[in-house]
Amino acid sequence: MGENFKYDVFLSHSSKDKPVVRELAERFKADGLCVWFDEWEVQPGDLIGLKVEQGLEQSRTLVLVMSANAFASEWVTLERHTVLFRDPTNQHRRFVPLRLDDAEVKDTLKQFAYVDWRQRSASQYAKLLAACRPPLVAVERHAERNREPQLATILKGHSDWVWAVAVTTDGRRIVSASRDRTLRVWEPDSGECLATLEGHRDEVMGVAVTADGRRIISASGDGTVRVWELDTGRCLATLEGHTASVTGVAVTTDGRRAVSGSIDRTVQVWDLRTGKSVAALEGHTGRVMAVAVTADGQRAISGSDDNTVRVWELTTGKCLATLQGHSSHVMGVTITQDGKRAVSGAIDKTARVWDLDTGKCVATLEGHTLAVYGVAVTADGQCALSSSDDNTVRVWELNTGACLATLKGHTDAVNAVGVTADGRRVVTGSDDNTVRMWKLPPFGGSVSK
Repeated sequence: MGENFKYDVFLSHSSKDKPVVRELAERFKADGLCVWFDEWEVQPGDLIGLKVEQGLEQSRTLVLVMSANAFASEWVTLERHTVLFRDPTNQHRRFVPLRLDDAEVKDTLKQFAYVDWRQRSASQYAKLLAACRPPLVAVERHAERNREPQLATILKGHSDWVWAVAVTTDGRRIVSASRDRTLRVWEPDSGECLATLEGHRDEVMGVAVTADGRRIISASGDGTVRVWELDTGRCLATLEGHTASVTGVAVTTDGRRAVSGSIDRTVQVWDLRTGKSVAALEGHTGRVMAVAVTADGQRAISGSDDNTVRVWELTTGKCLATLQGHSSHVMGVTITQDGKRAVSGAIDKTARVWDLDTGKCVATLEGHTLAVYGVAVTADGQCALSSSDDNTVRVWELNTGACLATLKGHTDAVNAVGVTADGRRVVTGSDDNTVRMWKLPPFGGSVSK
């Protein structure tokens, strides 16, 4: 069957262990796996042996539940189940022994690492779930030479690292934020710096632009958020309320509210008409490193070095969900235009795609060799982009997890990534002190034309 499997996991177990296995099957199902569990698949009148063989053939992963019950009376049957999955020539299948009790492991299984389910711990379940999830990341596609991304412009002027970038909706202006304490406004086609915005007393770590292209919102290590007039470079307001460095900022589509995240572990919601903080969202146990807001302005998300992403209801300040899965600091977050999915990037070298309705991770994007710092999504929600400490940016197809392209050219870590509304140009900011613009081809319709 190659890589086309009907079931993610087949649960092979003794009938005497049914209650424990049933609970595990339901837990898998709740986490989005397609499970072959005999109670669900074998109907009255079915040939049991045939149904089992079909289930085994159509399953990617076999979880063999090892216990005293299994070894005492049903080992011959369970052993037969494992033959296909223990074949080392079958690269597309996984064999995962699950230790249920203290019974001595059979000699034929001692060579395999098992998941310890004796204590039913959350960490062991996470390990088991990760082993059973389908490999959503496809092999990187090798595009024809004339379909490779092209470096269009290198924007030089910052004297220190570029922490963040933003692009106006019409694609006619780029704004960058730097450790040199300034923001710069660029004309992308010519690479000309049109303005340098000065006023922050420390590094500028985050930047956003209102949908009408008239205002810039910046976040700084000096603990403030500033509002700037894009055309003139004039500072319109300084928003004070955080008690430590502000690491990221986002703005609602209507331009009325901004959301900022800080080292002080809070997310602040600002009324941009009054310049006042209208809510302080608390719950993270670590520093807030990145924020994003839905297009309708109803929800925000935040990524933290407590390894989680939180979803917030802005009208009430309520935390709707805590998204867990990353094994290290979350450094970047973004939300699709329809508000249904979020993407996060972390020090663990991965980006994750989340279903915001269920709170479940639906894909793990793997390929970077070092930490992922920034993430972005195209307006059509078809592609995600991730920037990394490995000096590259990757373009991913969200529906399949396939890596469509790798953008190479920066000579140091890439901290930030943005994409134009038409999905055809990518903007990046790096520790090499430059901002770069790239042209993307239409990846088989995956990127807007």
